[in-house]
Amino acid sequence: MKPALALVCFALMVRFSPGVETAGPKARTFHYTNESFAITLPPGWKELPPERIQELRRMSAQISRFPLQGVVHVYQFETAEEPFALPMVIVQVGRTGRVADLFMQRLVCTNDPRGQLTRYLRDLGLYDNSVRSLSFDTNRFVLRLDAVKQNEQSRDRALMKIFFTEEGAVTVGAVATELDFPKWSATFGQIVDSVTIEEKSRYHLRTLDLSSGGRDWLVLTLVVGVLSVAGFGWFYFSRVRGPSTLDY
Repeated sequence: MKPALALVCFALMVRFSPGVETAGPKARTFHYTNESFAITLPPGWKELPPERIQELRRMSAQISRFPLQGVVHVYQFETAEEPFALPMVIVQVGRTGRVADLFMQRLVCTNDPRGQLTRYLRDLGLYDNSVRSLSFDTNRFVLRLDAVKQNEQSRDRALMKIFFTEEGAVTVGAVATELDFPKWSATFGQIVDSVTIEEKSRYHLRTLDLSSGGRDWLVLTLVVGVLSVAGFGWFYFSRVRGPSTLDY
């Protein structure tokens, strides 16, 4: 065997032999116990320090690409030349209150989640013509969408996941310029899909189970009783006493 060929064979044996690990960058998982979520980023990404986040908050809403309310974590590619250059990953932990069960029930039952979410998306600054795709996971109560948004700096495109929680929502967005988005889309998909929410904070749909015991029957009885009293009161004042008896 020629020396060069033998050297190549030896290198391949070392590379693929069991128990031999090759050195190289690894993905990094960030755990946030206080915010009840974790996210895994591929090699080459870093989290911006708190002082950078303060700079972000000082930027006006018109100039900033990112949400400024609540707890915000921002991740950037290590080779970025500017502090807030794209691509970026932003996680916003919103504790604005639990979404009503009636609203969530409509999302679970509907065949048109986009129609049910129109007003909700407008509150996020996203309009129907800017949303490329949208889906809702009825088991995990997670909204996934691909949307475009225009700002004073550029026209950006983001892959987002909104995890509804018992306190509000955890929103993760992977953002790039619209032109650069195709080359980042696979990486963005891995990042947003890596996010996990602790079980204690996950959204749980509450329903009235009449077979669960006396407490639910008591609640139902009280509700019926209140409605009956209200109905009787309305009937009494509008029909029995009549408007003439109320004049002084």
